Amino acid sequence: MCDLIQVAVAQAGLQIANQRQQANLQREAQERQSEAEKTRFGMSLSAQRLQEQQQNVAVAKETQNILVKGMEAQSTAVTAAGEAGVSGVNIDDLLTDLQRQEAKARFALTQQAEFMGVASWLDTQGKQFASQQQQIGINQPIDKPDYLGEAINLAGDIFSIQREEKLL
Repeated sequence: MCDLIQVAVAQAGLQIANQRQQANLQREAQERQSEAEKTRFGMSLSAQRLQEQQQNVAVAKETQNILVKGMEAQSTAVTAAGEAGVSGVNIDDLLTDLQRQEAKARFALTQQAEFMGVASWLDTQGKQFASQQQQIGINQPIDKPDYLGEAINLAGDIFSIQREEKLL
C-alpha cells in the first residue's frame, strides 16, 4: 500500500513540475514574441519616418523650384516689357499675376504636404493600434500549476488504493 501511495504522490509531483515547466516555456516564448513585435514596430516607424523625410525634402525642392521659376518669369516679363516699351500699370498687372500664380502653386504644395502629414499621423496611429493588438494576442494569461486539482486527484488515488486494499 505504501508503495502505491508513494507512486501516486510522485505522479502528482511530476504533474505539477510539468505544469510549471510548461508555464515557464510559454512565458519565455511570449517574452521573445513580445520583443520581436517591439522590434518590428520600431523598424516600421523608422521606415515611415525615413519616407516622411524624403517627402519633406521633395516638397522643399519643389518649393524652391516654384520660387526660382517665379523669379525667372518675373525677370523675363520685366525684360520683355522693357524691350517692348511697356511700363506702368500693364507691367504691374503682369507681375501681380505672376506672383499670384506662384503663391497659388506654393499653397497647393503646402496643402499637399499637410495632407501627407495627416495621412502619416493616421498611419502611425494605425500601426500603434495594430502593435498593441499584437501584444495583447501574444501576452495571453499563462495557466498556473493546478495544485488543488492535483491534490484532489491524489486524494482520490489514495482513497482508491486504500479501498482496494481493504477489499483484498
